[in-house]
Parts: sequence; C-alpha cells; structure tokens
Amino acid sequence: MSDNADAEIAAASARRRTWVAGGILLLLSVLVYVVARGPLAAISPAKDWLFAAAGIVSAVGLGRAGSVTDRGIVGTTSTILLVVAPLTQSFWFGLVPDTSDPHAEEDAWALTAMAYFGLLAVVAVVAVVSIGLAAVIPSPWRWAPAWLLVWTPIAYVTGLTLVWSPSPTPNIGSCLMLYGPAAGTVFLGILGIILGLRAPRARSASSAEPTTGRAELSPRGRG
Repeated sequence: MSDNADAEIAAASARRRTWVAGGILLLLSVLVYVVARGPLAAISPAKDWLFAAAGIVSAVGLGRAGSVTDRGIVGTTSTILLVVAPLTQSFWFGLVPDTSDPHAEEDAWALTAMAYFGLLAVVAVVAVVSIGLAAVIPSPWRWAPAWLLVWTPIAYVTGLTLVWSPSPTPNIGSCLMLYGPAAGTVFLGILGIILGLRAPRARSASSAEPTTGRAELSPRGRG
C-alpha cells in the first residue's frame, strides 16, 4: 500500500511540475513575440526557442506521469517535431535557389512553402490526436491542442479576409492575423498552469496505511 501511495505522490508531482512549467514557457514565448518590436527586435528568435522548450517539456514530461503524450513514440515524436519546426524555417526556405528568372524563383518559393506547411499540418494533426487519445490530461481539456489547431487557420484566414475586404476593418484583420494564433497559445499556457496547480494531490504514505491492525490490538479489538 505504501509503495502505491508513493507512486501516486510522484505521479501527481510530475504532472504539476510539467504542466506548470510548460504553461509558463508558452506564456513567455507569447510575451517575447509581443514585445520583440523596434529596439527589442533582436530577441525575437527567443520566442521560437521558448515555444520549442514548452512543447518538449510537455511531451517528455518532468517525470513520466507528466508527459501529455504518455511518452508514446508517435505522439512524443510528432509533438517535438511540431514545436521545433519554427526553428527550421530558415533551413527550408534557404533551399530556394537564386535564379535570374523571377517566375522560376516564385515557383520555387511556392513549392517550398507548400512542402513545409503541408508536412507541418500532418505532424500537427498526429500530435494533437495523440495527446487527446493518451488521455493523460483531464477531459475535455486534453483536446485543447486540437482546438488551437482549428482556431489558428480560422483566425489567420478571417483576418486576411478582413484586410482585403472593402469594409473599414483592415486594422481588425491585421490584429487578428498577428495576435489570433498568439491568443490561442496564451489559452494553452494558462490552461496548463491551472491544470497543473489543480492536479489531484495523492495521499501521503502514512495516511494510506491500513488501520485494521491497530484495531485488532486495541482493548475493544481483543475483547
């Protein structure tokens, strides 16, 4: 019984550490994204590193029980690939060859973008489905990454539509394009912190010990 109680305590502690740390890193990545303007533009790359760190911590877990993918090979690998993808953009688009033909260069950019974002979409779907099916996070919140996956393109396309529409809403559209996906990340970060802080605390080993033996030794038990 004591061993089971100790395991429960360790699992609860791992979930709290992992989910709170992952949530804080997500919020920090959004903070850097928002403030990295003008003289602070040099810190902009930090947002991708913080985002990647948040995803890796959440996928691997600070203790196995904290892993949102339950350390499944497919889920963990796809989640890590998804969060490190922004760090590889320069590599992908560096593959576009320089050419004097503007049409060929435009086609090369389009092909590279299609390959990059196509693979990213596939990896993202695999990652969020794996997190949901792992059922480590309480329901319905384990599907929150899937909600963000749906929200991000909706926010971007809606913002783009407003920017190009004849109605006087270009500023709203620009804000939605720039900060809509970031708002989803903020939601995930806050949710991770709340779930981590509210993770059920296991009973201590002493409180989990059976009391039947003590009852038998009492005078009433002997009588």
